[in-house]
Amino acid sequence: MDEPHVPVSHNNGATEIVAAARISAHLLKVQKNAQRISMTAKNLSVISARIGAEAGSLKELSKFFDSFAQQSIRTSAAINKVAKHIVTDMMTCWRTQLCMGKVQKVLSKPELTAPALNTRLALISQDATSVRQRNFVHQRELGECLDDLTKCMQTMQIIAVNARIEACGLLDYQRQLTELSGSIENYTSAIFGEIKQCEHLLREIVSQ
Repeated sequence: MDEPHVPVSHNNGATEIVAAARISAHLLKVQKNAQRISMTAKNLSVISARIGAEAGSLKELSKFFDSFAQQSIRTSAAINKVAKHIVTDMMTCWRTQLCMGKVQKVLSKPELTAPALNTRLALISQDATSVRQRNFVHQRELGECLDDLTKCMQTMQIIAVNARIEACGLLDYQRQLTELSGSIENYTSAIFGEIKQCEHLLREIVSQ
């Protein structure tokens, strides 16, 4: 009876585990910056209320900022959850590979006939394949969530431009409003940077 074989990465999943852990670290920064955007949006809303009718659409824009910031926080949390699933899957694969290696070593002895071990090895192989397939699904989910986060940031950049335009017509509050809009743009740019890092790390995971 031929021994079951599972294709494995040369590093036994170490690269994927480290990359997924680093994605979680980047997502923590995303969440912090999204929280800062939410806080800045609330400040923008307060100033808009103080201005009154002259504020035009600023109050609505501040609500959009806050809404997209909260959406970013939720999406980051979802990505982080998927990244943790990838770590768990790769740890399971690593333990399975160790187990299979030990069983195969035993079966390599010519004097040994162990049908039960061969059966056990076949079951372990099936489990490892299932984990790998589940991990591919998680990788795809992670990529889709990163795409959603990118679209969210692109929308916020457009809103920030509109907020700057609105601020130009309110000379008494222009400096404050411009500073708030600038802060949101900076936080958004920082999140874009973290997303790019996550995408790079995801490519490392997929390439294994």
